[in-house]
Amino acid sequence: MLAQQRYHQAGRTVLCVQARERRGPSGLHVGGQSPTSPKGWETMRLALIAGNVKMVSPQEVQFACDRGQALVVDVRPEADYDAGHVPGAQNVPFYQPITGWSAMQVARRVGYAMFGVINGTEVNPSFAQDVKQLVQDAEQQVILYCSQGGVLEPNDNYRKGWQTRSLIAAYDLMQEGVGNSISVMKGGYTEWVNAGRDIEVMEPVTADELVRE
Repeated sequence: MLAQQRYHQAGRTVLCVQARERRGPSGLHVGGQSPTSPKGWETMRLALIAGNVKMVSPQEVQFACDRGQALVVDVRPEADYDAGHVPGAQNVPFYQPITGWSAMQVARRVGYAMFGVINGTEVNPSFAQDVKQLVQDAEQQVILYCSQGGVLEPNDNYRKGWQTRSLIAAYDLMQEGVGNSISVMKGGYTEWVNAGRDIEVMEPVTADELVRE
């Protein structure tokens, strides 16, 4: 099923065709394009702007955490989350290791292997549903962050914006109709740490502790 959305850019009306099917080697399909292709990213970027997705500063995220009104989601892998994350953030990885052996998944494995990567990744198929289960109500602000944050509006340094994992994840949530207020943290976890803000670290559980439980 395709969702069509019209928006205005530089005095012209653009028709954005958004495909809801999960196709393509990565597990995500953007209007017939790979999400990481230039055309796919441009479609995604304009859809995010039209969908009123906001880029928020770490300070704004801190205020939201202090008020306890927002759901903060760390989309990085579990190991990164365990090593350090924004206090109170929930971990829902956007990517996961490739688990199946379909033709597309095999092709993706081969593509990674060509660059010397043994353990390739694909989009987590349950990402949107997992986040939806954490959202308390449709109006709750959902703040996503990855390592870098990304850029939606072009600037002198990023003339076509800057695609990151959290922005792709925001697009996925929009496609699946999860949340009415989606934001992405500027600079991601890297900027949060560089600003000297508090972090939480998950301590490993020993075998003895598991037995006692």
